[in-house]
Amino acid sequence: MATFLDMITRIADELDRGSELDAQIRRAIVTAVDFYQRKKFYFTETSFTFNTVVAQEYYGVADNAAIATSPSLEILNINVNAGRLEMIKQPFEYIDGISFLTGALGQPMIWAYRALQIRLYPIPSQVWPITAFNIPRLTALSADNDSNAWTNDCEALIRTRAKIDLIYNVIRGTDMEGEIALLKDQERQELAALFGEGASRSAVGAMTPTAF
Repeated sequence: MATFLDMITRIADELDRGSELDAQIRRAIVTAVDFYQRKKFYFTETSFTFNTVVAQEYYGVADNAAIATSPSLEILNINVNAGRLEMIKQPFEYIDGISFLTGALGQPMIWAYRALQIRLYPIPSQVWPITAFNIPRLTALSADNDSNAWTNDCEALIRTRAKIDLIYNVIRGTDMEGEIALLKDQERQELAALFGEGASRSAVGAMTPTAF
């Protein structure tokens, strides 16, 4: 398992800078992670649950911290009578236009997201478990021994993005544009490879019989 320090050391070696840029390399890696954690990768797909509360319309960090920290919420399922029903996502303004009676309660069928909160409609009339499928923010890299998908599954992409940041904002060499072009092409290839692996992992298909 590669660590934060492993990535720092490799970037310093590839830039032929030793340890003189250690602090800048750390910041560049964090910046690269911040940039890419908004995107969906196979290693960032997960889910969390929370329960509705009678007469509570909005759900935020107090109901589950992931509601406020996930860059993307994809699907909400409500568990009703031991069955799962997918809820329909609508613009916040749509729910605002139809939810005018605060005392009209029922089983939520629609949801919207705004201001780090989930809004449900109808307003819940009882407790129902909700399962949300989301793209979370992974634990930030800080200590030398920190390790997660960014230092392993996504190591090459983050390392390349960090080098681009360093060349643009720290090193600024005379041949900068040529080096940046090479790194950006490498970044595109690494991103395509990751998306390709994600597509392969989630692909579905069927075998077709062949007559002989």
